[in-house]
Amino acid sequence: MKYIKISFTHIILLLVAISLFLSAQMVIQSNEDNFFCVDETSCNQVQNSIYGEIMGFKVNKLGTIGFTLLFVAFLIEYKHKKKTLSLGLSTLGALFALYFLYIQFFVLKTLCSQCLIIDFSMLLIFYLAIKQSPFSLK
Repeated sequence: MKYIKISFTHIILLLVAISLFLSAQMVIQSNEDNFFCVDETSCNQVQNSIYGEIMGFKVNKLGTIGFTLLFVAFLIEYKHKKKTLSLGLSTLGALFALYFLYIQFFVLKTLCSQCLIIDFSMLLIFYLAIKQSPFSLK
């Protein structure tokens, strides 16, 4: 029997794919019933707040674009064994995730369950990207 070796990159690609799916689902069902939100009211409050847009662009659309770029970067770098672009994109994504978590916990004082999954996934993606990077202390 042949075993498949699962690497950090495989886990990262899975997490990015899940986050991409959730972000895209938020774009498609923007104000409709959202299956992944535990409390629909809280999710709508967070997503439709003044922090739900950056320079006129909905955060969920920017997230979908960002996770698409991140997925492509990790996929390309997985094939070519380089880890620099994805580390930079992961760092940027983690900074956004920390910002959005701060907004939910301390400014809005309301939590969107789907947003929390996406933000914590991004932080885990960043952590795994650091662990596999050529700059990491092993």
